[in-house]
Amino acid sequence: MPLITIEPGSATWHAVEPSLRRNAPDLLRRERVSVESFAAALQMVRAGFGDGLVPLGVAREAGVSKGQVRLVPGVSRRISLHSRKTVSLLPVVAALRESLTRAARERLAWSGGGSSG
Repeated sequence: MPLITIEPGSATWHAVEPSLRRNAPDLLRRERVSVESFAAALQMVRAGFGDGLVPLGVAREAGVSKGQVRLVPGVSRRISLHSRKTVSLLPVVAALRESLTRAARERLAWSGGGSSG
């Protein structure tokens, strides 16, 4: 079955492709179907057109169960929060940064801490 994922010109694909080449070259040898959004990829997977490669958070929010998820160890995409220095020093921004960090850790815990499952 083909691997359904985001289009190769996207920033996400550029971010994950090198780590896929190192950690999951078998996935890249599969026939690939590229779509414009992860939501479209999930819809195609649910319709039986193939397997999907989507961010864990997208899969989780779409109601995909742990048993349907295969994590690819060593494959991730960095998330950055950018602001002006004066803005980043505001207490409300510090609270946002801490909240985002906590949410990311909770999602990682949901996934089994990065192991396959």
